[in-house]
Amino acid sequence: MRKLPSAFKSCVESGVLDDMTEAFPFSTCGTKWVGKSDMASMSSGSVSREQSKGNNNNNMNVLRGFLQKGFFANDNDLANTGQPVDATRFAGVELQVLTNGPEDACPFHVDLKTNNGPRPYRASFALQRGEWHTVRLPWSQFLATSSSGTTDNSLKDASQLQRIGIIATGNDRKVHLALSNLRFYK
Repeated sequence: MRKLPSAFKSCVESGVLDDMTEAFPFSTCGTKWVGKSDMASMSSGSVSREQSKGNNNNNMNVLRGFLQKGFFANDNDLANTGQPVDATRFAGVELQVLTNGPEDACPFHVDLKTNNGPRPYRASFALQRGEWHTVRLPWSQFLATSSSGTTDNSLKDASQLQRIGIIATGNDRKVHLALSNLRFYK
């Protein structure tokens, strides 16, 4: 049985974007996780919900695949109404993540799409493999993206957020990224 959209709690009320308690592909706020990749790349990846053996047996979304060149992502709308959310009462995004990829330090990104333009804002982070990390990304760390990368323009207005993506980029590398919790923090 599927919940009605009104049965889900807004992520701006609770601060929780996804605690992985709903059946995949649904998030705690009632939106769907979607895997996507760069159309021009030869990269391939998938997203699945699995049970963690080392993180209090919590559920996790796992992004895995092979990056030849380009990216693949795990994306989610922030509201099941299609409207942007106002996250100005929060300081940024917090995620609990683990990588078991073959590299010692793997770079990953979080993209935030706003209502104010076609390109997302991006914050990057690196993980040591094999252990769970809590990563906090303040709004000021999210930089506007352009066709040539990121700019120096940081996210100044968190009142029009529409979509969040957990992104893997690179060339010729295997990717394994597990996400067990995603929230706004104060």
